[in-house]
Amino acid sequence: MELNWSIEQARLYQLWAIGLHGTLYPSGETGIRTCFHDLQGIQLDPLPVLGRNHDLVIQARVAGTHPGEALELIHRERLGFEYWDKVLCVIPIEEFPQFRALMTAGGEPWEAKRETRLNQEHPGATEAVYRAVAEHGPLSSRELRDLDIAQGDYRGWKSTKAANAALEVLWNRG
Repeated sequence: MELNWSIEQARLYQLWAIGLHGTLYPSGETGIRTCFHDLQGIQLDPLPVLGRNHDLVIQARVAGTHPGEALELIHRERLGFEYWDKVLCVIPIEEFPQFRALMTAGGEPWEAKRETRLNQEHPGATEAVYRAVAEHGPLSSRELRDLDIAQGDYRGWKSTKAANAALEVLWNRG
């Protein structure tokens, strides 16, 4: 079946498909939940040039929301998890089984290259960080520094210490 759309019809369809036209979400937390479910994931953005993407996406669709509110709700109610979906995203928890298979297989292939390099340059760093997390519970890179775990210099894509790179390896593997 062939559809012939005008440019204007195609634009309106695209706006409708991404929830920016014709979809009225309730305000507040109910609207955030519904919008997140409909979008099936939101790209996370750590750099707030004009605002963080995950905040702007929700604020453009759900009235009365504020920066940080959506991510806080998603984490608090365990509605989603953070992982790669082409880019770093928060993804609905219902999708976790599919992503868990990727994690179990070693994660994103380009991350595996970083893992190999880390293991060559800092043997045992990943295992040391894993043991520390198992013993102490969730730890930040700052807390690992305070515990003096895997603090060798590492010049990777964004990590500067072996502990930071090891945290990313463990996160990539789920």
